[in-house]
Amino acid sequence: MKKFIGCLLLCLLTAAWGGTKEEENAEAQREAEELVARIKAMLADKERRAKTLPYPDATQDIDLRQEPEWISGWRQEEQSRFAGYLSGSEIDTLLVPCQVQANGIDTANRSLMTASLAQALSGSLRVADPYLVARALGDGERRLDPQNVLRLATQLGAKRIV
Repeated sequence: MKKFIGCLLLCLLTAAWGGTKEEENAEAQREAEELVARIKAMLADKERRAKTLPYPDATQDIDLRQEPEWISGWRQEEQSRFAGYLSGSEIDTLLVPCQVQANGIDTANRSLMTASLAQALSGSLRVADPYLVARALGDGERRLDPQNVLRLATQLGAKRIV
């Protein structure tokens, strides 16, 4: 961004000093100074907003291993209910929904990828319904807790986890 501002300022100043009339040069110089002032104000505003955000800015490092501080009772009850729906089925493979970290694929495409993989595996293996598994593990989560995955696999009697 600083290189862009520097190049823009250089171009504007060159255009301002390259004119033939003093009035045009003064006007161009004034416009260049106004533009630089606006850009500086925008950068200062961005820094001010970044300091007041309750969540990390995209430019800051994020610890992806950090566990959530809380999980709602509603969410826990929903996960146990969907795990109960799965418990009656006979499976040998638990297909865990696709996961991402940092910048990645959106929820709908991750769901489609998981369903496509489940369909491909179902020809030779008994795979649990990927949508029920996703709801049992926390539907829409970017990263899943490995302990929850192991607990669900043990509960369902799965021999493999994919």
